[in-house]
Amino acid sequence: MGPLLKPTVRALREAHMKRLVLVILTAAVLTAPASADPWTFVSTPDFLNVDVGDLTTYSGPSFNTPSGNSTNASWENAAGTFLDGIAAENPDFVMVAGDLVMARWFQDAWADGVFEQKFASKADRTNNSTATIEQNRVINASDFYYGAWKQRFTSRGLPVYAAVGDHELGDDPSWNDTFGRQTVGVYRDQFASHFVNPFTNTPGATLAPGSSLYSKPASGQHAETAYAIKHRNTLLVTVDVFRQNANGSMSVTVADEQLAWLGQTLDTAADDPAIDHVIVQGHTPVLTPVDSRVSSTLKMSGGADSAFWRTLRDAGVDFYLNGEVHDVTIRQDAAEQSLLQISHGGIFGFQPANDISYLKGVVDGEVITLEMKSLGFSVSGGQFYQPGNPTTQLKDTITLDANGFQSVGSLTIDKSDGFTRFLNATGVFSGVTSPTAPTLGVFRFDATGDGNGFTTDPAASDVAAGAAFSPFAAAGVTPLTSGSGNVGRFAAAGWPGASGSHGPSSYDDGAYVGFTVSAADPGTVLDLALLSFTWNRTLKGPNDGILRVSSDGFVTFVEFDLFADVDDHDIDILTSVDLTGLSPASSFAFRFYFKDSDASGATFMRLDDVVLRGDVALIPEPSALFVLPAGTLLLRRLTRP
Repeated sequence: MGPLLKPTVRALREAHMKRLVLVILTAAVLTAPASADPWTFVSTPDFLNVDVGDLTTYSGPSFNTPSGNSTNASWENAAGTFLDGIAAENPDFVMVAGDLVMARWFQDAWADGVFEQKFASKADRTNNSTATIEQNRVINASDFYYGAWKQRFTSRGLPVYAAVGDHELGDDPSWNDTFGRQTVGVYRDQFASHFVNPFTNTPGATLAPGSSLYSKPASGQHAETAYAIKHRNTLLVTVDVFRQNANGSMSVTVADEQLAWLGQTLDTAADDPAIDHVIVQGHTPVLTPVDSRVSSTLKMSGGADSAFWRTLRDAGVDFYLNGEVHDVTIRQDAAEQSLLQISHGGIFGFQPANDISYLKGVVDGEVITLEMKSLGFSVSGGQFYQPGNPTTQLKDTITLDANGFQSVGSLTIDKSDGFTRFLNATGVFSGVTSPTAPTLGVFRFDATGDGNGFTTDPAASDVAAGAAFSPFAAAGVTPLTSGSGNVGRFAAAGWPGASGSHGPSSYDDGAYVGFTVSAADPGTVLDLALLSFTWNRTLKGPNDGILRVSSDGFVTFVEFDLFADVDDHDIDILTSVDLTGLSPASSFAFRFYFKDSDASGATFMRLDDVVLRGDVALIPEPSALFVLPAGTLLLRRLTRP
């Protein structure tokens, strides 16, 4: 048989772990009726990321007169114009995923000493300041600048749900400073007192109409900065991605009590019939790379393999909003295609940044329409005063683009038929593709696998209802389980396969790795859509593979070059194979065959993930069949509770 399947190969710099989120399909794709009460939200991370406030009005504890003022007409006009644009969308609320202020207030100690005692130099402050002095400095500065920040929103009737950014904890350079580490908890407490406690400690207070507090962690250092809000038919989860370790150092992660709370909250939401959508916001990106400008490019430890991201995958989260990078990048999770990461936002006043964006979302029942809007600007003039950052490169004059706000992309997320579909993707969203099909099953491989180097049985959560998988196994080869960074690997050298075009003679039927999937229930068949698998090699060398798929005696082959366009080694390669050309059947066998021309046997292959997508289809009873031409098989999607 000829190669009927066409693979797509692309290089990935990170592994892609996956658990199943079972999606139900109905007999046909239905158009959802318009909701009687659509509503709008806006997201704008990193607004303002600068301390903007009129210090001539400062009425808190005063120590020294500032040498400048952290506002002027140009900055007030720029910030006001941007917020007026957001207000014109008439959103129910605004989400801000961190970096509301500059907050390098620790530097005020040797700059002007506006908010606490001034020291002659950094060294003088290090030697003679105290934890109490530095904590008071944070409290005084945050009261002033958070107050000015909030006033811009409240004066426009805009409720805010904000997340902690690194600037809300003193900005990451301060974490290398002894007093900086000592004040992280104070920074966090101040953020909570201004932006979270008003509605967590007083239920309903300052929440947007239609919102209610859903949950928050009961303990841990994030108990007052992580929270979940239910707004109408949507759950909004805000996480604090910064953890202070026992030695005072900082990690970018969601772990411990906060991770446990997140998992429980998302599990509860999954069983809540009143929740149609789940949105999560945190300050840093998880999936990389992403575009960035004027950023320290902090990112989540562990990336796509982090427990945090796996938790979002498991729960069927719609998208994750983050800032930090001051630019726009939309990334689609390779393993769970319905999960998006939307990095966006921006900052005024820095070069080479030249625009600032916000995301508008309109929720209409089970449909969300997203639109990214951008406002261009240029900067000029002298230095814009910052009390805690005397060497700032901020400019004091901002000139807004005369063209005003511009739409730079849109996307429709439609879940009205029980399965996420991405429609009408344009602009910055144009790379988003609609998920192919529900996931039937997933094999994940790690050091806890069996002696063959493979996890032999998928966990219960990895298999869709109505599908049954055999253990993933190897035949005629000897997998290896040892070696740094290589788990579930096997020697590729010596595997059968001649050079040139592959065919039935180029593989040994007794030497392969693979698995079998079957329809578990009588009267059902499998309608396959996609197979994706990730490989890794430890050394360079030409390597080829053959995938053989068999069903009821029908056999098809596809040949793939694992490293055709990759001049590298020890990286992950994701291969996706379109299976839509296969006829539905009660079972399918998948076998992988490989060859390696490296006669030394020094090259090893590692299998990371295998994901099979498709549907379980029900064959109707004969009495329910329409009159069809002979030989026609009528299928309908099997709906399961």
